Amino acid sequence: MPDLPIFQTKEGLSKLSNILHAYALRSPDVVGYCQGTNIICAGLLQVLEEEDAFWALCVLVEARLGYYAPSMISLKVDQSVLQRVVSFRLPR
Repeated sequence: MPDLPIFQTKEGLSKLSNILHAYALRSPDVVGYCQGTNIICAGLLQVLEEEDAFWALCVLVEARLGYYAPSMISLKVDQSVLQRVVSFRLPR
């Protein structure tokens, strides 16, 4: 995403930074800043205005993905499923 034209401008980088900082302030005890939210946010900014992208990020991180919870349980489950699928499709 950083190669996209919007992120080659100060305005695009500012929007990305604004959203990430606002989200870190919104949930400092739960997530704060987590590497990877920038990629999600960059994708959202491709199709949404800044404020809408912020709220969409909130919904994705807090209600849908579950990857950014302290236990990261959803991420662990998805990694386990992926490992099994790869083992099945590409046996040794």
